[in-house]
Amino acid sequence: MIVNLNKKHIKDFTSEDTLYIRKIINGFDYNYLCQFISYKNGVVTAKILELDEARGQHPWQYKNKIITARPSKCFLWGKNANDKWTYCYWFKDGIAQ
Repeated sequence: MIVNLNKKHIKDFTSEDTLYIRKIINGFDYNYLCQFISYKNGVVTAKILELDEARGQHPWQYKNKIITARPSKCFLWGKNANDKWTYCYWFKDGIAQ
């Protein structure tokens, strides 16, 4: 997984930023590494760069697809100064925490 943890508010993200979006498809969770596009009316729009292939999805089906999600379904990956391991940091109040 790409380490992309930062303390920016989701409103301050640009197309240079990446984030992970979790989607549920047929009862299974999938995590997509995405390029941020926009945040409007409480919805994140992003382009899929990589996907969780462990569940048998084929890259050609979803790569470059535009998806949307609420910030509560988005996370960043990394570790803070006090962390021993890398973790998912889910967005809460617009900031990954």
